[in-house]
Amino acid sequence: MSFDDHIDVAIELVYSCLRNDNVIEDIHAEGKISQEEMKNIMEDMISNLVGYLEHPELLTVGGSWRAPPQWYESLERYNKR
Repeated sequence: MSFDDHIDVAIELVYSCLRNDNVIEDIHAEGKISQEEMKNIMEDMISNLVGYLEHPELLTVGGSWRAPPQWYESLERYNKR
């Protein structure tokens, strides 16, 4: 995949995860997150996802971008491993 493809995938993922009928979009719609703050969140997420897509080896166990264990523990919905 090219860099432009990575950007396109990242944009679609962020749109699907943030702007597509979920809690964050509800918070934004209620005015608790400004348009500028929502834009900054989306741009940060897109940049991070492009980094992952360009360097997928960083997502493996022991990779430098691995989430800390307490994140898995605190997210009960995903803690069924």
